[in-house]
Amino acid sequence: MIPELTPLPMEEALDFWRDKTKLGPAEFRRLTAAAKVKAFAVTGIAKGAELDTVYNALFKAMEKGTTFEQFKAECGDIFTRRGWTGKRAWRVDSIFRTNIQTAYNVGRYTQLAEMTDTFPFWKYSAVNDSRTRPTHLAMNGKVFPANHPFWDQWYPPNGFRCRCSVIPLTASQVKKRGLKVESDVPEMIEPIDPVTGNTMPAMQLLPDPGFAHHPGKAYWAPTQTEGEIRPLVGKAISVKPPLSEIDPRHIKPYTADDLMPSGLAPEAYVTAFLREFGVDDLNGEKFITLPGESGQVLPVNKGLFVDRRDGSWKVEKTGRERYVKLLARTIQDPYEAWLVPAEVSGRIHTTINLIRLFGGEPGKIGGFVVWSLVGDRWMTATTFMAAPGSKEKKLLNYLERQRVGRLLYREEL
Repeated sequence: MIPELTPLPMEEALDFWRDKTKLGPAEFRRLTAAAKVKAFAVTGIAKGAELDTVYNALFKAMEKGTTFEQFKAECGDIFTRRGWTGKRAWRVDSIFRTNIQTAYNVGRYTQLAEMTDTFPFWKYSAVNDSRTRPTHLAMNGKVFPANHPFWDQWYPPNGFRCRCSVIPLTASQVKKRGLKVESDVPEMIEPIDPVTGNTMPAMQLLPDPGFAHHPGKAYWAPTQTEGEIRPLVGKAISVKPPLSEIDPRHIKPYTADDLMPSGLAPEAYVTAFLREFGVDDLNGEKFITLPGESGQVLPVNKGLFVDRRDGSWKVEKTGRERYVKLLARTIQDPYEAWLVPAEVSGRIHTTINLIRLFGGEPGKIGGFVVWSLVGDRWMTATTFMAAPGSKEKKLLNYLERQRVGRLLYREEL
C-alpha cells in the first residue's frame, strides 16, 4: 500500500500571518516600508468585513493550500465591486502572490536563521523565464554568506508578485559545485531582456521600489509605535546578566484577561490603562517616581496617548491597544531601566528605557514591553509578544538590543 502524503503548512509562515495588524489604506501608507511587513491592507478596501474576508481567504490559502482560483471565487464579489476584472485583474493576482510569497519567505527566514552553523551560505534563486525582472535575474545564482549585508536589501520578495527565493548551502556544497562566494554587489548592470535576449541599457541594481528591505528581519524586529529614536550606543556600559539565565521570578505572568479586545473606542483603552494606576477618571492624573537613581517624577494621564500635533488619539497605532494594561505595569514595576543617549528628530537627547518581561512557557520569556522616555514625555512604546511556538532565541536577541547604555535600575527579588 502506497502511503498518502499530505503537504503540511509552514507554521512559521502562519505565525507571521496571524501577527499581522489589519489597517486601512491611509494608515498603511504612513508606515515605513519595513513596518508594512507587519501590517495588512488592500488599497481600495477599508478596515471592516471586506478586509477581514480577504485576510481570512489568504490565511486559508497558506494553511489549507487553496488555489488562486479558489481565492478569487471566495472574494469575487469584493473584487468585482471595485472593477478588478478583465485588464485590471492583475490587482487580484498581485494581492494573492505578493502576500503568499512574503509569508513564505519570512517563514523560511525563521528556519534558515536557525541553521547558519550548518548552512553558512545562501544562494539567490530567481525564476529564469520571460516574466523574471532583469534586476532580479542579475542576482540569480549569486552566493553570499548568510550574515552578509546583501540580504538586508535583497532578501526576497523584491517586488510585487516576485517569485524569487533563497537556497541554503553548506561549505562543502559551495566547494563541490564550484560556486563563487560574493563579497561585493555591483551598483550598475547591463541587464539581459528575458524575452528578446538583447542587452538592455545600464541601470542601477536595486530591488523594486518599496522592497529594498529584509522582510524577515522586519517581522522579528520590535514594533516602534510612534516617534523616531536612534540609540547612539550599541552595547551596555553596565554589567547585565544574560537573559537566558534570568531568574524566572523576573518574568511576569499574564493571561488572556490582561489583554484588551480589539474594536473598542480609544477612550476605553486609555481608561483601562489609567485604572492600572488607580485613576478612574479619563481626565484624572497620577504622579509616579521612576525607580532607580534617576528619581524622575512623571505625570500619568491621557496625554500619553494623545498626538500633540492635532489632539487625536494614538492608542491604536500598530495594535498597541490590546496591551495597554501591560504597558502600565511596565511603568509601575519594570525589570530594568536604562539610560540611553539617542538622536531624536535630529537632536541629541538622553532617553530612559523601562523594560518588563512577560511569561510565555513556564520559566521562559514570551514577550517584553519597553517604554522610552525622552525628557519629560514618552516617545515610544515597544511591544513584542511572541506567537506560540516562536523561537525564543530570536526574541532574546532583539530584547538584548534594548539593554544598552547605563543601567539605572534592576528589580531585586
